[in-house]
Parts: sequence; structure tokens; C-alpha cells
Amino acid sequence: MPVKFRSVGQTRGLSIPSSIIPLANQFNIFQGKDRVIVFTPKHENPFHQEAFVQSHDFSQPEAFGGNLIGAEIPHD
Repeated sequence: MPVKFRSVGQTRGLSIPSSIIPLANQFNIFQGKDRVIVFTPKHENPFHQEAFVQSHDFSQPEAFGGNLIGAEIPHD
């Protein structure tokens, strides 16, 4: 079903037909390589949540040897 851009102040908006039921209240929008406009529901990244960070051990040994560049744990 075709829709048209509408001027909304200094921006342009698209009307969403009532037959389309959104799954979220906020969306990320981007334009693909083929110029298609894509809306995706906005989700919080669970890996940035403090509870997740506190409950996981992110240390790991350097797999390929060589000089360490951060907080890696060297193999003994």
C-alpha cells in the first residue's frame, strides 16, 4: 500500500496505515544499500546492562600468544 511523505515542521513523516500494528513505541530507522527505508524496534542492548556485566567473567587468555595489549591473562 503506497504512502507519501508529509511535512511535519522541519522534518518529513510517513503515515502508517491502521492495518499495520506496531510492536514497539520507538524505532530505529535506516536506509539500506538498495535505498529501502527500514524501521526496526528499538531494544536496549542486554550486554550493556549493569546486572549482566557484574554477573559475567570477561577475562580470557590470549589465544595466539605474542605481546599482551590489555588486561589479558597470559598462559603459564
